[in-house]
Amino acid sequence: MNIDTHCKPNFKKARHLATELLLKQDLDSLFINIIDFDIDIPVKIDSVQHYAKVTKRHINDFTCDGFDGCLVLKYSRCNVILYDETETNIARRNWGIAHELGHLYLEHETDGRIQEQEANVFAGQLIVPEAVLYSILVHKGSIKIKDLTNNFNVSKECSKNRLKSFIKRLNFINIDSNLNKKLSEKFRPCIEQCFYEYKQKYIKDAN
Repeated sequence: MNIDTHCKPNFKKARHLATELLLKQDLDSLFINIIDFDIDIPVKIDSVQHYAKVTKRHINDFTCDGFDGCLVLKYSRCNVILYDETETNIARRNWGIAHELGHLYLEHETDGRIQEQEANVFAGQLIVPEAVLYSILVHKGSIKIKDLTNNFNVSKECSKNRLKSFIKRLNFINIDSNLNKKLSEKFRPCIEQCFYEYKQKYIKDAN
């Protein structure tokens, strides 16, 4: 039975770690693909199909009835995140990898309710960071679900949940924090490119 190792989820730590990882990446788009990341902890990302072939083992050795498209194999020297290459929903696969990466960065030893919540917050911040959503809100004047589905690597369901969480936390986001400032600046060219039409309309209306 899985047991939570602490009483309350540490969402602040999850967001902080995800933000730090984002700032280390060379990104030119809001469409975050975790597979392309330069990860600074000992972990490899591979498809379960390829990993089984390389290790000359059957896929069932790594999966089970509970396999939902992504899992972690923990080794002493380097962990391995395995995903299902037959998954046609790239956004779902990307979220699964980010979620498992969250478990590793947060050094979870179990996968209880609290650990799952923390890993979800890590994944959300990694793929759709709050500071970027805030910048879009300021740049565009509003933010909708389609803004997320059209520009980020997330599904419609994830977009709904992420936007709901963002609005709920809007008054608590410290946009002036050092990390958030850096993140906003990093993604500013991407935001301006994606929402160019709104910027032009704003300039036109202002004149």
